[in-house]
Amino acid sequence: MPRPARILVVCTGNLCRSPMLAGALDLTLNASRDEPLARVRSAGTSVEGLLEPNSRTAAVLAGFGSTAPVAAPRPLVAREIAEADLILVAGRKHRAAVATLSPLGLRTVMTMLQATHILRLMLRRDEGAVVEPSSEALRSIITEMLMLRGHEPFVRPEDDEVLDPVGAEIATFRASFAQMRPIVDNLQILLGLPPRLATGGPFG
Repeated sequence: MPRPARILVVCTGNLCRSPMLAGALDLTLNASRDEPLARVRSAGTSVEGLLEPNSRTAAVLAGFGSTAPVAAPRPLVAREIAEADLILVAGRKHRAAVATLSPLGLRTVMTMLQATHILRLMLRRDEGAVVEPSSEALRSIITEMLMLRGHEPFVRPEDDEVLDPVGAEIATFRASFAQMRPIVDNLQILLGLPPRLATGGPFG
């Protein structure tokens, strides 16, 4: 069986941003498939003392259509960094944390906002291309994404981070998810996956 692509999503506490993006990616890439396209994991760079998932994270994912439970926060570990085909981090401080734990991560890491720019570039260039959804196709897209690092518009370091909604109301969680959702939507289009059915939730 073809190996699923390995995607690791990283933020600070693994409470909000990384589980929201990981949950949406897992649903989009793997739902109703006999063979998953990706193994999606999330982790945090600073999870000490954090034991329970965030209910607002679960609410946003439910609005996206996910019924899977949100896991408790997990720490970032070197083994998962080394194994990942793609590491999506919330900001540049998280990229630095990845590199500190395992320099191998520099081969496969990019910020979430960097990924949105690169995927838009790929989508404009490949518009109309016909792709058969498969894990091999996804790994090929990931390889191209990594090769295109540096081709996205210049962004100041302080602007290259997805909004952190921790401690805020649900509207801020939705705004944070809205910054990350283009990654999910554009991968779906590039892979030729069918559109998700509307769920009636805020992101359905």
